Amino acid sequence: MYNTDLRTFLISFQHRSTNKNFIFQSGTELIEILKKAETGVETIKEFDPNRASFKRVSKKDILKCFSWETETTEYLTNHYFFN
Repeated sequence: MYNTDLRTFLISFQHRSTNKNFIFQSGTELIEILKKAETGVETIKEFDPNRASFKRVSKKDILKCFSWETETTEYLTNHYFFN
């Protein structure tokens, strides 16, 4: 169950052989997803509760969102998608 007070993201992968879409709210969840898939990130979108849909978000904004989580920041800054 997801907390509606937190930001909610959707990550999509190019691979069709895996589950293509994953929803996450924390940096720890994002790292877990990225470690399992390793490559092929297509997009990361943020849920907009006003429109009840997901909208694209920049890589810079995602890094800012998780900047207070040291482990997440270290992992993401070294991940190919964020370079």
